[in-house]
Amino acid sequence: MLTLMEQSKRNQFAAYKAAGYKVEGNEGGARENAYKMAHDPRVLEALHEEALKTLKTLVPMSLQAIERIIGSDDAKNADVLTGAKMVFDRAGLHGIAETRVVHELADDTEMLAEIRMLAQRNGVPLASLLGGRLSKQIEGEFVDVTPKEEK
Repeated sequence: MLTLMEQSKRNQFAAYKAAGYKVEGNEGGARENAYKMAHDPRVLEALHEEALKTLKTLVPMSLQAIERIIGSDDAKNADVLTGAKMVFDRAGLHGIAETRVVHELADDTEMLAEIRMLAQRNGVPLASLLGGRLSKQIEGEFVDVTPKEEK
């Protein structure tokens, strides 16, 4: 017998009938009701709750599977390493990842000119914003973009 947990887009109607709802007369109306029920937030929340319960029952088997893989002399090193990483992650012993972000401004003369203008306007040394390397390369022509006062 098909349950609501086993539903998919193809068998929402079968799940609707299996749940005990009667199909009388026009089957199209019942199919529409099945569709609406399958998309009702309350039903979706109940399905989510049931799915979590099912997943929790699988935890002991999953732990045994990881123990078998990690402890097996026949396991591939890659499988053992993957299992070990997974255990570390779940235990809160995450690896450290560093990301270096470099903003390349050297070729963006318009942006450099705008930064220079803002630094001068606010009395901030340009080198403190860009570092010595870029602050020295900022010399060049510029166009005054200050708006004219309206009369």
